[in-house]
Amino acid sequence: MVLTFCPNQESFFFDADTDAFIERERNTVKRTTVGQAKNEGVYLASDVVAVDVTVTANVKALQTCVNEDHPVTVFYSASDRVNLSPSETITHSIIQDGVGLHFGIQVNDWYWRSNANPYTGQWSDNAGMEVIIKNASTCDFELTTSWGDSGAPDARDVLDLTSKPTSGGCSFTVTRKATPSLHITKGCAGPCKNSNEEGCVCIGIAGGNTDNCPTEN
Repeated sequence: MVLTFCPNQESFFFDADTDAFIERERNTVKRTTVGQAKNEGVYLASDVVAVDVTVTANVKALQTCVNEDHPVTVFYSASDRVNLSPSETITHSIIQDGVGLHFGIQVNDWYWRSNANPYTGQWSDNAGMEVIIKNASTCDFELTTSWGDSGAPDARDVLDLTSKPTSGGCSFTVTRKATPSLHITKGCAGPCKNSNEEGCVCIGIAGGNTDNCPTEN
């Protein structure tokens, strides 16, 4: 058994002979049995799942979005992200947290939001979704709206995702829907913080409603 993750504790190792964890702190040694460890919130390898997640972006940039060098971004956390070029593949190990195994996918076209971005105030934005791995052995998954911004355009209306098990992990392939139900802003304009920016002419921005803002159909 291997100690994989131990919150709020350092300098641990597992002593297989005594079935206990040993903590070294300065000149003292603390011994914690496996049963005690579980009660104290220490996560063992049997409790923590780490999965190698491979993502392939079979997504070409839209011809209208001329500045889109990386059509897809994969988010492992708010600060840990990877931009993918068309047909590019990335593998990253993820560890389950309190809500399980998950990561985010963003498509970097521009779409109208239903409300202003709470962090930047922009009205057109990239579309995002969260991938929740339901079963690490079969790689079954569920898609939800973006966890980072619940008001972001929904990438589930733009992208398809498939998965398959691999040695030690899961492989995901991202593709565009043949008929997306979400359409990019007219001219792929963004980020549209106000209605007088080039390509952002839309009365709805000032009124807080983008339902009738122009799109590419």
